[in-house]
Amino acid sequence: MKDFSGLSPRCTLFSASDDFNGDYLMSPMSKPIHNHIISGEIFLEKYSQIGANSTILPNVVVSEGAVTGAMSLVTKI
Repeated sequence: MKDFSGLSPRCTLFSASDDFNGDYLMSPMSKPIHNHIISGEIFLEKYSQIGANSTILPNVVVSEGAVTGAMSLVTKI
């Protein structure tokens, strides 16, 4: 998070997530060779704001001055 960026209440930022493309299992009980975990950083640039109850997934950069509306799902840059 850079200067003057902010998170509204009930935001969720995931630095890791299962791969939901259908080629892998999504269970903590399965062997690691059957899982594919996507992980990465999340960057909030200056003056950006994340709306209430929003979800941010891995490998996302919220650009300078960008605002996400309430209940948003951000999956890509």
